[in-house]
Amino acid sequence: MTQHDEHMDTDKYARYHRVVWLPDYVEAAAHRFLPPKRTVLPLSPHYERIMGERELPRTVYMPRNYEVIEATVVRETAVIFRVLMRFGWKGGSDFCAVLEGDYQLLTGYWANPNDTHPTLDKSVYEQPTSHCPGCGQVVTLCYGDREDCVRVLHSND
Repeated sequence: MTQHDEHMDTDKYARYHRVVWLPDYVEAAAHRFLPPKRTVLPLSPHYERIMGERELPRTVYMPRNYEVIEATVVRETAVIFRVLMRFGWKGGSDFCAVLEGDYQLLTGYWANPNDTHPTLDKSVYEQPTSHCPGCGQVVTLCYGDREDCVRVLHSND
């Protein structure tokens, strides 16, 4: 495993994604982890390498308004390790930026504001679990396509 994909180590890290499951307490910790607004984000060597080919900005400030998309948490300490945030950018695109603890901008990419994550691999993220009110079996809660839609999925469904 390279340093670039260290956060994929599921024994060491828990990954949460807004589309799959981002508990309120993890999102709140991610907001506290991020730098104050208008902070200039230092660029990582990786970001500097890809900046030209992806036409990424040379200077990025911590935005006033953003959305936490993904948070990676160290399992042993429950501390935020990295955050993927998304915010609007001039010209109509959204800018997605990954930051680690020193506020360093590790990577970035452009996204369509209407992007619906059709290729998202949900299996690499933590899943919401609960117990079936009928049988007590551990189940996954499926939130479907609407926030008010919740149904219970047994592991053998």
